Amino acid sequence: MTAEATLKQVERLSIWDISHYWHDFNPLTSSPSKLPLRVQKTIRALAQKASQSLVLRCGGKGLIYKTLTGPDKQVPLSYVRRLYRREFNYAIEGRKYKKSFLGRINMSRVGVLVWCKENGIKPPTFWFSEDDPLLAKSAAELDRKLTSEEIDLYGFIVLFGEEPKPADEPMRMSSDIDLSEDRPGFKVKDPLFKEALSQMNKANAKARFAPAEQLKQKYKAFYQEKGYKNKSQAARDYFDSLTPEQRKIIVSIYSEREHEKFYEHAVRNFLKVFKH
Repeated sequence: MTAEATLKQVERLSIWDISHYWHDFNPLTSSPSKLPLRVQKTIRALAQKASQSLVLRCGGKGLIYKTLTGPDKQVPLSYVRRLYRREFNYAIEGRKYKKSFLGRINMSRVGVLVWCKENGIKPPTFWFSEDDPLLAKSAAELDRKLTSEEIDLYGFIVLFGEEPKPADEPMRMSSDIDLSEDRPGFKVKDPLFKEALSQMNKANAKARFAPAEQLKQKYKAFYQEKGYKNKSQAARDYFDSLTPEQRKIIVSIYSEREHEKFYEHAVRNFLKVFKH
């Protein structure tokens, strides 16, 4: 069996691979910075399509699915969507063709054929022979449904496009990314999810420390307005003026019964405002 015949048996390929095979280029040897113009145009078109209907397919409704959809989800989808949108825009606008990203976004053979029919494009010959029975079907006939086996086996998360419809209605899986195969612990192995987690942690940290920063700034204004010559004394007096709840923001282990014990800790935290 020839390499071309073998490709016709493959149900899914990445945007990177499709864009190369379509024009008889080898996706394994090309460089993102030296892509032929025809390959670039195809990448941009397929990236545009995928960015409108991207579905994450998670095996076994396991770690990734629960992390993104469960009641205790660790990474909000908004962070993930923002990063995927950024990467798609890089490709769509022709600014950057990242093989690491485009090589992970898979499009189905049927999905590509539907896209070709809807846009009046000749289907790629590497994937479809002239006598392929699928070519005789309309785009509507080619829309696939999720089987009960698929629903039981996978967890589907829509990043872009319409939300999944009931199982008895057509749901076109024109593009997806499979994060499940041999990839436990996506926080470490998937760069976009790792970045999403990092952004979320930074945002949470900023929100968590915002009240403390506000009190420090108020202490700084208190010191300047009252004309103190000693910053430490100003810090003690300002700490005394706070409510017990505010003191706990500055010194998390604060206790009213041992108020003076926490002066040193409070002063140290307040003085940090002058080091920024």
